[in-house]
Amino acid sequence: MSLQLVFSRLGAECADLAELAERLQSVLAPALLRLADDADCHRNVQSLDLFAQRLAGVATILDALHGQVPSAWQADVEAALRDVTLSELATRLRGEPVEATPHEAGVLDLF
Repeated sequence: MSLQLVFSRLGAECADLAELAERLQSVLAPALLRLADDADCHRNVQSLDLFAQRLAGVATILDALHGQVPSAWQADVEAALRDVTLSELATRLRGEPVEATPHEAGVLDLF
């Protein structure tokens, strides 16, 4: 697979994760700050913001690299994905379609 495509898919994945982190932050941060007068808890809430910003930064870098890498450069993506334990992530990074599995509101999956 071309490295351009690898960088593009990794950048898209990081951008999606950054958006998810932002949504989590907007939901969790106010509740956590109301519940805790603990300074460590406040620092952890601030870490949510840093997490989202760092993911967005990595996505930006990968997107920029995507445009700089010669299209002839190739990578063995299958070898790189062997240790990826999330099958849905591996499927997306291969470029295969992923079925959207909607979650019911109020249902929490713990594992």
